[in-house]
Amino acid sequence: DAVSQILPDLVLLYGPIEVRKYLWPVLKMLLADKVNAVRDDVEFCIPTVLRSYAPENVKEANVGADGERVDPRRFSAEACAEVVAYLKETLLENGTTASNNGSYSRRQMYCRTCAALAVAIRLGKCNADDDIKQSPSDEDTSVSGQRSRHPYESYTPTEYKHMHTLLVDSFLPDALNMREDRVSNVRLTLVA
Repeated sequence: DAVSQILPDLVLLYGPIEVRKYLWPVLKMLLADKVNAVRDDVEFCIPTVLRSYAPENVKEANVGADGERVDPRRFSAEACAEVVAYLKETLLENGTTASNNGSYSRRQMYCRTCAALAVAIRLGKCNADDDIKQSPSDEDTSVSGQRSRHPYESYTPTEYKHMHTLLVDSFLPDALNMREDRVSNVRLTLVA
């Protein structure tokens, strides 16, 4: 549970290439954890991973581990598509076996993931629009003197656009298909 709680902060410590190579596999394992509290916590890491894949963030760290240049737009598109495909495959597929125990809970998890994306976008937009500028304290600065970021604060306009596009184009259509789900708890999760 502790790992799933600190994962959003860990994502901020690494560049998008390292996030995809090292942290995304950990996130996938935690999404399949048997403990519900772990899965609930890790849902809030998905927005930070997708945010790190924004093209402007890839541009800042556009050299791969082998020293080769990475095309920011291509990397962003591929990495985001990988996350979206994994979530849809694991959370929305009902499976072909006779026993679909827990399939409704996976659909609920998909709806909660959409809610986490929406909340992250809203918080990032609110913080970006704040007129009150506070000077960073010593605790808020990193070793290099730059202000450290909270996982859900101060989206840049391009990060906001990136996240909004992902939510609207990739996540919401499937979530909206669940508005008439046969399980009332799934419908309630979508509304909440």
